[in-house]
Amino acid sequence: MLYAIEIPEGGGGETAFANQYLAYETLPDVMKIVISGKYQVHDSSRNSAGVLRPTAKLPTKPEEVEGPTHPIVRIHPATGRQALYLGRRRNWPSNYIIGLENDKSEAILDRLWRHATQDEFVWSHTWRAGDVLLWDNRCALHSRTALDHTRPRVLHRTQIQGEAVIAG
Repeated sequence: MLYAIEIPEGGGGETAFANQYLAYETLPDVMKIVISGKYQVHDSSRNSAGVLRPTAKLPTKPEEVEGPTHPIVRIHPATGRQALYLGRRRNWPSNYIIGLENDKSEAILDRLWRHATQDEFVWSHTWRAGDVLLWDNRCALHSRTALDHTRPRVLHRTQIQGEAVIAG
């Protein structure tokens, strides 16, 4: 959840959400078969800006990437629907699919990201002071557009603890 306290005049820093239910549902059947039962390591060595975290080691190959393992397709526990569940892709090496050669893993993840972030799946919010947004990370990707870091922008964030990921 984000709560906007102060937003720079002229905008910037919009938050976009990509519907991962629709992304999964519109995948070609052959791709659904390819990713069925596959798991991905989500890179936690870098923050959302792609900067190495102070306590993390810089990975030089995929096997050194630190982070949790999650299914590429998950089942939402409340709706029972399947959704893509992709880890962020910033720098190489980054997240990867367990059990696949690096080239194949990269090709599949690149294709999934291109598909999952198509305009038809994305809604973007232009912030105003006082706005509150709540979303479900179990079925949505989110990102922020560029902004002028010399201008004040204050948002308060809180997170709600969820449950373990259910593979789909």
